[in-house]
Amino acid sequence: MRARGIPTVGYLDDFFYVLETRERAEEAMMLPVELVTFLGFKVNNAKCEGPSQVLEFLGVLLDTSGDVCTASIDEERIAVMVRQASELTAQAARGMVSRRALELLLGLLAFCSHVVWGLSLYTRRGFNFLAATVGSKMVRLPHQVLEDLTVLEQVVRQYNGKKVVLERRLVDERHFATDASGTLGFGGVWERLFVMLSWADLARLPQRPWFPRRAGCPSNCINYLELYAVWWAAVLWGHRMSGHTVVVNIDNQSAMHQVESWWGLVAYLPLLRQDIFVCAKHDIRLQPKVVYQHQGKPASGPAVHAGYATVPGKAQGFLAG
Repeated sequence: MRARGIPTVGYLDDFFYVLETRERAEEAMMLPVELVTFLGFKVNNAKCEGPSQVLEFLGVLLDTSGDVCTASIDEERIAVMVRQASELTAQAARGMVSRRALELLLGLLAFCSHVVWGLSLYTRRGFNFLAATVGSKMVRLPHQVLEDLTVLEQVVRQYNGKKVVLERRLVDERHFATDASGTLGFGGVWERLFVMLSWADLARLPQRPWFPRRAGCPSNCINYLELYAVWWAAVLWGHRMSGHTVVVNIDNQSAMHQVESWWGLVAYLPLLRQDIFVCAKHDIRLQPKVVYQHQGKPASGPAVHAGYATVPGKAQGFLAG
């Protein structure tokens, strides 16, 4: 293009390396510098960073200085998100809000959801609302979207820095199982501890928005009931699983998909939020694994959730970019 008289600027960006030692990181960092210099490009040394165990890359703070590698959103970006959410909530209390303002906030949250574990569960209703209001400049936020906006700061601060998962060393095996019946109730076992409760007894307890078998709530199917049993067991024994990855053997493909992706039908979202909240609180990772019966088909009988727990191993490294 230059030969044809067209002004051209060559631009290369965003090389990133992760190595085990500082020496190897320094060597890896110099290779692209020497290469692009040889090719005739100028290197902006002011934007080259590393080797370091704490490094900001593309707006994400990476840290390998502790026992596990973490990726987190910096405080400045969190402050912007909290301010935008507060302004929208305050404006919504007075009436209509700018659809563009909601769109900008959800765009920021979509970026953060790549780092903040489970954040996408709190943005789905907002994106659904945007899709339903295409062409509008001012909108009135539904209460479901407002509910999500009011807990965003808590969610981000609770889950920030917990999405990167490195291999955890297997140290022992423990028995963990839960099951649910469509008519009788649910229960679970952790080692020698157990819990069981009938649906009738559950109905006598103070009801929460994610409890099953409530009037007007499509939460009576077995998929939802089995997922609820996992939540109850995690609340009861979460402190015993803290810092572990729990392999969950599931014979229900729907429940497995939801635990794996933390996504599901709208009716499942309140329960999924509670599941991931407990996991984040106790630093638990659920690793779903499908259980097959004969002839390679998923089991169709009662669901059995059995697994083993692992503890995190050392995961130090050096970053350069």
